[in-house]
Amino acid sequence: MLLSGVECLFSYGCGSRPQVRWRASFFSVSSFPQTFGKINEQKNLAEISDAERESHLASLNALVGVIPEVETFAVGRDILGLDRSFDTGLVATFADRDALDRYTVHPEHQKVGELGKKLAERVVSVDFLS
Repeated sequence: MLLSGVECLFSYGCGSRPQVRWRASFFSVSSFPQTFGKINEQKNLAEISDAERESHLASLNALVGVIPEVETFAVGRDILGLDRSFDTGLVATFADRDALDRYTVHPEHQKVGELGKKLAERVVSVDFLS
């Protein structure tokens, strides 16, 4: 099965208005290994201080290297501040389902998760296989 990847490229010509160019590519789904992933987004309570937010981000980043099952890990604060935005986002990948399950119950992950629950108004999450 082939999928089409479309990329929008912006270039600036004369004046300040960007010109849009499109580039398409095709790739085979079978050329990518299966990836088990996790995406979490958290909306913090309004009364949470910046220090508490930064402490939570630092705790999440500290999981890297502590939990060996994590293959890739990225966490950060929202940069747009839109009405629909969450405050914190996390993306992680794992070699297989067993690794994802071990990460989920790991004591350090549980500890950081409890801190996140105290700060959160809302959390959304998806664990997926690509």
